[in-house]
Amino acid sequence: MRLVRLPPDESGRTLIQFDVSESGGLPSRLWFRPSHDLTPSECAPGNAALLALLWPAMYQGSDVVLEMPVSVALLESCAGPLQSILSEAYPNRLRRVRISTS
Repeated sequence: MRLVRLPPDESGRTLIQFDVSESGGLPSRLWFRPSHDLTPSECAPGNAALLALLWPAMYQGSDVVLEMPVSVALLESCAGPLQSILSEAYPNRLRRVRISTS
């Protein structure tokens, strides 16, 4: 799965939206509209996308490529311990995948 951040819409409110390519049957657009405007220090743009798509990527066995900033701590957790926990809890359904940023 490759995620690319799209520009915000014209609504005046923050809209975080992403194109999802190679989605394996998932919707090709993922979007979030926070209840308040986010400052850059509150959230790296890719954090929500990574958390939303990790489980489906592991289910499909599809590597995740994020073309946007992601928190280093979240990236390390998702690439390591979180996938270990999920794949051990659901060994017949979830497989470890590679996560990268470009």
